Formats: sequence, structure tokens, C-alpha cells
Amino acid sequence: MSNVDLAYEILKAKKEEEIESFFYFFFHEIHPQYKSVPDKFDSIKLTDSKFYNLIAIGHEQAIKDSGH
Repeated sequence: MSNVDLAYEILKAKKEEEIESFFYFFFHEIHPQYKSVPDKFDSIKLTDSKFYNLIAIGHEQAIKDSGH
């Protein structure tokens, strides 16, 4: 994702389930390249912890479902 701020602006108007689902899709890979939420999302963590939590949940579920 090259523009985290733009993604945040677009997604923050969505329902929590849609945000979580988006990040599940974003992180879901057979061989995940991100073992944790990438640092590029730290700015969101500082400004909107609820939104960041949805990113983390989507990431966690994607890693779990990938078998890693």
C-alpha cells in the first residue's frame, strides 16, 4: 500500500466489519510477507487506535488462516 493516509480517509467512513475485511484481504497470502502490522500504519495507530485495532484484527486473522 503506497498511500496509507488516502486508504485511511477512504476506509474510515466504512463499517467496522468492512474495514477489518479489507485488511484481511490485504494481508492474506499463502506465504505472508508481514509477520506483524507494518510500521507504515503507525501514524494511524497514534491518531485512531480503534481503526488501527481493526487493521490488527484483519492482519491476525489473515496470518492465522494462512497457516503461519
